Amino acid sequence: MLRRTFGGAYMAKWMREAGVNAALSVPGYPYITANELAKLWERNDRFFQTTSVGKTMSTWFESPNLSPIHANLSAQYNTKSKAGWIGLPGYHAANDAGVVTTPKGRYVLAITSDADGKLSLLNSLVTTLNNIYKTI
Repeated sequence: MLRRTFGGAYMAKWMREAGVNAALSVPGYPYITANELAKLWERNDRFFQTTSVGKTMSTWFESPNLSPIHANLSAQYNTKSKAGWIGLPGYHAANDAGVVTTPKGRYVLAITSDADGKLSLLNSLVTTLNNIYKTI
């Protein structure tokens, strides 16, 4: 929908601003690392915090469909996240990424995996990563 509405050039610009290779903005299902996904969410978070449109849009990510980040952390913290999954020949992924706001501060959490159709497998990882964050 974003590509149809704004075009690929806008997405490429957003990716460059995030420090991510803009070649990943091509249509389809690009291969993206957890680090690249985290950089994109850092860019999203700046947008969410600094513009009125971003502040409105950020609320769209507070109650996402099937996000392990939301499912495991939203009772304790404000979370903004979006999971993604695909299970087709040649494409196997279950990913989740977002921003977690805690009393100590904010952090970006990005998980990429090949566990298509099994987002629940990410639940213990989300909890473990949050526990690590609490110790630093």
